[in-house]
Amino acid sequence: GAQAIDFKSNFQWGRTTAISCPGAGAHLPDAEKGCSEVERIFINNMKLTEREAAALMGVHTIGRTRLENSGYDGWWSDPTNSRIFNNNYYISMVTKGWIPKQTTMNKHQWDRADVGRALPNHEMMLNTDLCLAFIENNPVTGAIEPLNAAIHDCCAWLDPPSNNPGFGLTDHPQITQANGGLHCGDQPVNIGFESRFKCCDAVGRNAGNQNIDCGTPFKQFGFAVNDVLDFASNEDVWLLFFKGAWGKATTNGLSGLHPLTAR
Repeated sequence: GAQAIDFKSNFQWGRTTAISCPGAGAHLPDAEKGCSEVERIFINNMKLTEREAAALMGVHTIGRTRLENSGYDGWWSDPTNSRIFNNNYYISMVTKGWIPKQTTMNKHQWDRADVGRALPNHEMMLNTDLCLAFIENNPVTGAIEPLNAAIHDCCAWLDPPSNNPGFGLTDHPQITQANGGLHCGDQPVNIGFESRFKCCDAVGRNAGNQNIDCGTPFKQFGFAVNDVLDFASNEDVWLLFFKGAWGKATTNGLSGLHPLTAR
């Protein structure tokens, strides 16, 4: 298992408690806009590196979204892992299939689309999640851009491990192993057509058509895809970078903070 992460010894106190925070929402990434918001908030404003930004997004490994709070609906992982602070967020991102959905609150998210999906307790990802790993061509201009459910009507998935070096998850077999040996909710099958049918099952009769793919399932080029794969492969690596990112997030722009002392 992963090493325990020691937040307590690194925590510093001394922030001013506010009763209300008008406009605080603008200091968080707008999930509708995707990776441009990850860059604006985490990299430009908070001065995190790209790797630290990807690591901090791992907080989504626990909890869920609710329509009444954010307009989004669902969990980032399965019921068991949604209760555990682990790296399953990254594992889910690359071992499951995802298709765009518009919620009843007119927000855009990615719902799990593979044969392992379960309703009504459905799993989902936000644009700010999947854009870390996946890209797609703009349907109008053809330009390659980070994935966005409001723009791209496609299925996001990666090929399972195979005998083809560099394809899909072939160079990262430990990710599939950490997912109980499953890929898109079932035992891995041949790359391409067979895997697409399983990973994009919710698409229906067109699930085998490669035109539905977001980018290419044998290789993705999201701005933090290598970080996502590293964190999915090794929980300790994620925790190391999360700890650094969390430290910056809780101390940047503040002075006069004090470490906790034993009493």
